[in-house]
Parts: sequence; C-alpha cells; structure tokens
Amino acid sequence: MVNRLAGLFCAILLTIDVVANDWEIISYVGNGRHFLTPLLDVESVDDMEVDYSFPAMSSPNGVSKIGRFMIDVALAQLIDRTGASYVLSMGSFSINDPSSNLCGSLRQTYPVFGTAISKNNSIHLGKVKDGITYLRGNTLTHLIGSSVTSPVAAPGANDKQLQDLGYVPSRAFADMRITTPLPLPPPGQVTQFNLSMYRFFSTSYCSGCTPYTELGLDMCSVVYSYNDTASTITIASSDNIPGFQHVLGMMFQRTWGTMASLIVRFVCVVMVLGAFGASEKTVRWTEPGDVDSWFKRLIH
Repeated sequence: MVNRLAGLFCAILLTIDVVANDWEIISYVGNGRHFLTPLLDVESVDDMEVDYSFPAMSSPNGVSKIGRFMIDVALAQLIDRTGASYVLSMGSFSINDPSSNLCGSLRQTYPVFGTAISKNNSIHLGKVKDGITYLRGNTLTHLIGSSVTSPVAAPGANDKQLQDLGYVPSRAFADMRITTPLPLPPPGQVTQFNLSMYRFFSTSYCSGCTPYTELGLDMCSVVYSYNDTASTITIASSDNIPGFQHVLGMMFQRTWGTMASLIVRFVCVVMVLGAFGASEKTVRWTEPGDVDSWFKRLIH
C-alpha cells in the first residue's frame, strides 16, 4: 500500500512539474506579454528615440555597437508575432533591501521635445546603459590558485589594465528602462509622482550571440521639476515604493534545444505513468483477441 501511494505521489508530482513549468504552455497563455505593453507601437530603435525622452549619451543610439545590437534583437523579439521567441512570466518578488533600488537609475535630466509629449501633456522617459563584465579565474584557481588573493582592479580601469591583472571579458549587457507617461508640472514646481518603470535587461556571453532578456516591472516614486527655459525635466530622486512587488519575466529565442527538452520531459511523464500502471498489474493469461492491436498491447 505504501509503495502504491509513493509511486502515485511521484507520478503526480512529475506531471504537475511538467505542466506548470512547461515553457510552451506558459508562453501560449501569454501572462508574460504584459511586459511588452509600452513598446507595442514601436517598430524600430529610431521610433523609440522619437517617442521617448532619453538623457544625453544614454539613448539606444548612444551606446556601443554591441549594446545597440542587443537592443535591436530584443526589440525584434518584442514585436515578433510568429512565435519565434518565448516570453515567460517568472512571478513577483518583494523588494525589502533599500540597496536594491532599481528605480534609482532614473535620476537624470531629460530633454523635453514635442514628439515625446502625449496629448495629456505628459512625457515618456527612458534610459539605456551598456557594458561588459570582466571575470578572473575559475573554481580551481579560486581554491588552489591565486585568483582570489591577487590584487584587484581599481575602479575605472580600462581593458588593458584589466587584462594585465588576469581579467577577461565575459558578459556583455544592455540595460534599457522606460516609463509610463510622466505629467509635466508647472515650470519650477517640485512635484512627486508614482509611475511604472519597465526594464529590458539583455545579456550575452559572446559578441553577436542572440541575447537573453530579463523583463521587469517596478513602481517608482519620483520627485522632479520642469524647466521650461531649458526644455528639460530633472528627476531629483527616484525610489522603489515599499510594499510593491518587482514583477519578473524572461524573453529568449525558441530553439530546437528548448523544444527537445520539452519532448524529453513529456516522454518521461509517459514512461512514469506507464511504469506505475505496469506495477499495478499481476501476471495473468490473456486471450488472443484481447491484444490483437498495438493499442491494446500497449494498454495491457
């Protein structure tokens, strides 16, 4: 009796895991598509430059070629309707650590121009940052080598200085953040407002590789003012709102590898259910007519 219950319990758990964590089902349901809302009417990076206000040197056209490439790929996946990419929801999480302030990057000065202002006298903001992460050593050199005890690089070190210290380029990233409309206040008036910020964080471990994009949604409390003479908006402070959740998602290219993994998992479920069913049977004689087809033989 105990063996039966244990086998049935394992079969149920595996079935739930395959169904609940199935990328095809999650992507088909579309509960991650809400991350695409602010860019549904954007066809290219140049359209973003028209519809959103970016700080100087922090726009999609102001980053490196690798950063621009990753933004182009992410945008192409966003507007794709052929099912070539997965857009998955990964749940939501509370932000309790003040140091994990994803909204802080909005503290900038933004130009105000006509095409970025909507009909209700508000403006969409955006910011892009790209870079390369350098690593030194591996697990073995950390344990028996000197990669941990060797002098670390000083802040602001360039590529040559980093490589002279044993660092190697490892991960390229492009971090793009855009907001929902921010109302333009009277000139010179300091105003507080809560707005949503969408994050598209693309990463890649080789130049030219198709990146994976982490999707995020946060609610930010900003304090800002409008300078009509200089036609700029300055955000003096930007912080996460306590009690609100960070909503997380993931977007990546659909490949044969991901499809094969789902097929293998489905086959495993069939085998587990078949093994459980076989374990419940006892040896018995059968009439020829009972197993005269492949389906009857399989069920038997």
